[in-house]
Amino acid sequence: SRGINAEYGDARLQLIQTYTQKTLKVKNDKWQKLLSQDEQKQLIVDWVEKGDNLNLIMIVQPNGIPLPFYEFPSQLKGKAVYFVKKGKTALSKEKFRSEII
Repeated sequence: SRGINAEYGDARLQLIQTYTQKTLKVKNDKWQKLLSQDEQKQLIVDWVEKGDNLNLIMIVQPNGIPLPFYEFPSQLKGKAVYFVKKGKTALSKEKFRSEII
């Protein structure tokens, strides 16, 4: 399946995509719609590549399209998955699995 990983060749981004899709039952076409929104896609890429934010929260909108946030939305309805870094750093390509909780 094409996704951020196919575009960027990055296993860190593939982990987020796979976990979000499996846990929240997000269909591939809905994930692609998320990626078609540059601002939303960039939010995920920035979380991986920069140390500004510890948390990445993924929710699913009623239309089935996931949305990324750095903080839990105040009006969270439904399921969410979240990724937490152990420190405010970029995730390394080699050891990223040990750098998130």
